[in-house]
Amino acid sequence: WACRDVAMLEFFMDHLWLNNDGWILIFYTGKDALSPAVENAKLNSNIKLIKSRPNFDMIIPNIIFGIETGKGVPEAASHLE
Repeated sequence: WACRDVAMLEFFMDHLWLNNDGWILIFYTGKDALSPAVENAKLNSNIKLIKSRPNFDMIIPNIIFGIETGKGVPEAASHLE
């Protein structure tokens, strides 16, 4: 999902229950700096906070390739940490 409001991102990071069943890509597109609480949050290995707009032409084919080859599945990432 994409978010440009720091307060909303902080709220969801504190209250959202996230699991390891899939990739969770959060694109922060706001101009304000992220708080240290969000910037340094200990996230599940399948959650990626990306501080830019999404480039779907790159992201979608890479997600598909990772899943088809088994090299880019969230379950594999959780074993790396």
